[in-house]
Amino acid sequence: MTTKTEETTNIMLRQIREVERMDEEQILAELQGDPDIVRDLVYSFGDRGGRAQKGLSYAGTREVLFMRGNIRLAEPVVTEHRDYSAPDGGYIRAMAQATDLERNISIWGGVHQPYNQWVWLEDEETARRAGRDRKGEYQQDPHAFEKAIAKAQRNAIKNVLPASVIKAIIQEWDRVAKGGKGRAAGRAQGQPAPGPKIVAPKTGEIVEEKSVSEAKAPPKPARDLATITSLNTWQKACFDDFGLQPAQAAERAGYGHPSDIATIEALRQAYQQIAAVYSNNG
Repeated sequence: MTTKTEETTNIMLRQIREVERMDEEQILAELQGDPDIVRDLVYSFGDRGGRAQKGLSYAGTREVLFMRGNIRLAEPVVTEHRDYSAPDGGYIRAMAQATDLERNISIWGGVHQPYNQWVWLEDEETARRAGRDRKGEYQQDPHAFEKAIAKAQRNAIKNVLPASVIKAIIQEWDRVAKGGKGRAAGRAQGQPAPGPKIVAPKTGEIVEEKSVSEAKAPPKPARDLATITSLNTWQKACFDDFGLQPAQAAERAGYGHPSDIATIEALRQAYQQIAAVYSNNG
């Protein structure tokens, strides 16, 4: 009889295997230039309680890397561990290091990628009609090395990203995927977009909560918001236009740290909020 703990473990293992399989599809699609598969940025699974659990895909992780910037990947460390007596032929061990240059944090990510992969030789319907188990076998994986490097880098990037940032990005992309417009999703047309909440550090109470449109924005902003495409460009814009260092700009926009501004849309809204304040101050 299977215990609840064993059942939960089996569910988790199946989810991990499924994520690995889909990420491998994205890695191969990227190598082959297939844009349709690479477009899936978030995966969603149901847990044992029926709740939806979401995570960044391989493509989603790389998209966050390009969006945020300031993350450096060191040259991967790769070693081979052949075992010709094993069905999977042994494995390639790949290690990659990601460094958050802004926070000065370096974290490693690693993976064991088998040389051989399991390949089904027929579909389930054929096996069912024949009244037997589905046929399959281990075959050499010609892309084992590429998969090992890509997965190690994926793991390193995920490890260096704050969990709060990953959660915020997934929520933002979810809203956009459901037909919303980022943080403005779900509101009546013309209703002002809520700005970030400013919280008193000691009491935790909200001391101010303003919408972006409550302040009078400059009639002709000097900067085109389309030029803000990453955390780096946002920080440069705030320094060039307002003389603010990254931490100061984040504080003016109601965030605790620049890395808390998780999406491009949020960066642009933060810039608008700062610009509105400076405009009102003359």
